[in-house]
Amino acid sequence: MRTEMTNLIILENWLLPKGRLELRITQTEVLQLIARHFKHGERIALGVQSSEGSFLPCMRHAVDVQVVDFFQLDDESLSFVFEGVQRLKVCETHPVSESLWQAKVRRLPDWPEQGLEKEFKVLSRALEYFYQTNPDISELYSHVHLEDANWVSQRWLEVLPIIDQDKLHLVNQPDCSEAMSFVLKMIIEQQIQ
Repeated sequence: MRTEMTNLIILENWLLPKGRLELRITQTEVLQLIARHFKHGERIALGVQSSEGSFLPCMRHAVDVQVVDFFQLDDESLSFVFEGVQRLKVCETHPVSESLWQAKVRRLPDWPEQGLEKEFKVLSRALEYFYQTNPDISELYSHVHLEDANWVSQRWLEVLPIIDQDKLHLVNQPDCSEAMSFVLKMIIEQQIQ
């Protein structure tokens, strides 16, 4: 498979395709990158910070993103809303600055479309409740896709406190089936406790 170069911002948060994440940006080089993204379509990817002992500064999973909105905050800084576009595999990285990297990546195929089976409808209802109780997250979305198993499972993977290696394993699967089963088991276990 062909590799390509992209700009990479490394975070503690996970973002997956069709997910949204709001970030307050203050670093000059990242603000300049976002300006080039708007003007010339320069690519940006978000990666997840790696645990110690890895030769890469991020997990091997990243996501190609687009900036879909921005706001000026009370302190005059800017906040940007990023939306995940496509999964990427990070092959190698090179630092540009303290907060920005260049990465050689390979595009990964999207999970195939999958309807929400009856046994997983509880995950959709639970996600809807999660958004009602977390309006700061739900306000990022103009429309939620609670009938789409891919969308529901990826939103859960973004917010659930799962160790990064488990998330990495789940997002590297060929479809969302294992992620849906994992999230369902986790939610059922939480209700029992």
